[in-house]
This record gives sequence, structure tokens and C-alpha cells, in this order.
Amino acid sequence: MEDVGLDSAIQDCRKRSVDAAGTAHVLEDRAARLGRQLKLLNFVGLAVPVIVGGLVLGYGAGMKALGLVIAVGAGLTVLQLVVAVWSMTAGWVDAQAASTRSAIRNRELARSFDRMVDELAAESPRAVDEYNRLAGRDDSQQDNDYALGFSEPETRAAHRAGLRMYRVTCVGCETVPKDMKATDCGVCGDFVRSSIRGYRAGGRSDSRRNVSVRASARSDHLDAG
Repeated sequence: MEDVGLDSAIQDCRKRSVDAAGTAHVLEDRAARLGRQLKLLNFVGLAVPVIVGGLVLGYGAGMKALGLVIAVGAGLTVLQLVVAVWSMTAGWVDAQAASTRSAIRNRELARSFDRMVDELAAESPRAVDEYNRLAGRDDSQQDNDYALGFSEPETRAAHRAGLRMYRVTCVGCETVPKDMKATDCGVCGDFVRSSIRGYRAGGRSDSRRNVSVRASARSDHLDAG
């Protein structure tokens, strides 16, 4: 192996590890958030009629506040139905499943690239071929992730998640992220913490491989190296 090619492959593996780990982080959070929303939706759909029916059985049809209870229950039921229709239109169930699958694959890719760094450093005879195959798998996964759709704030959060996991210095704020608190950094911060834990943007043109984030990640790894 040529030293230049070997060093380049190692740096690329490190960068891809950060990207994959960040993507997995945000997708895990997305899947968990959608799961909570679906559970709440199902709970309201079952709880409202059960509560109204229980009150009627317990206090009888002559209950003074029965009209109010039915009115409130009907209102909540209508709201639940509207949200249910929206969840089907927005594809929450499919989105949760897709996010979970992609998170698992990205975690596996991150671990594979970590191992590949060691194999390349040891100059294993098959390391370069294995690296090329792994990089191809990662490129394919990027295309799949892109289809899930991500925003710029999520991209920055994903970058922060990856930098934190691998203890790499951000070229923007020149610090190693220690948590996922939103900051003013335009590279690894400036995102809404309440809805994002981390994120690896989605495709080559943009989300998972946002040009500025990609350049920052590469610079971070080169500086760390």
C-alpha cells in the first residue's frame, strides 16, 4: 500500500464514522419521538370512551355533569381523529420504522469504519478492498438516509453528536463537544435541543453530507490526526 493512499483511506474512515454515528443518534431520537406520539395518540383514542363510559356506569345517566363530560369527550375524540388522520397522511408509522432501520445500519457502519481504521493501520493485505466495499455500502446508505429528509439545524446537531462521541475538536468553536446543548456555533450548534439530539444529514447534495459540515468534519479529523 502507498502511504498517501493509506493515510487518505484512514482519514476517510474516521470521517465516515463521525457522520454515521451522528446520523444514527438523530434517527434514534426521531424514532423514539414518533413512538411516543403514536402511543399518546392510541392512548387518547382508547382512554376517552373508557372514561366517559366509566362515569356513566358509575354515576348513571342522570349525572348532572354528564352533558359536560360528553361534550369534552367528544371534543377530544374529534381532535384525536384529526391527529390520527394527520399521522397517516404524514406516515408516522412508516417514518418510525424507516428511522429505526437506518439508525441500526448507521451504528453498524460506524463500528465497521472504526475497525477498518485498525485494519488499514496494520496494512492488512485485504484492507483496501474491504475499505472500498465498505465505502460503497456507506454511499448507498447515504442515499437512503437522504430520502428521510433532514434540516440544516439537524445536520449541525448530527455533526455535534459525532464530534462528541469521537472526542474531536470542532473547527467552528474550537472545542470538543461534551454534551448536546445547543450553542451559537454555526458548525456544531445553532439547533433546537428539544427536538434534536444529533444528526447525520442525508445525501450527497445535502443533508447528511452538507458541504460546510462535510468540510468541517474532514478538517476536524485532519487536525485531530
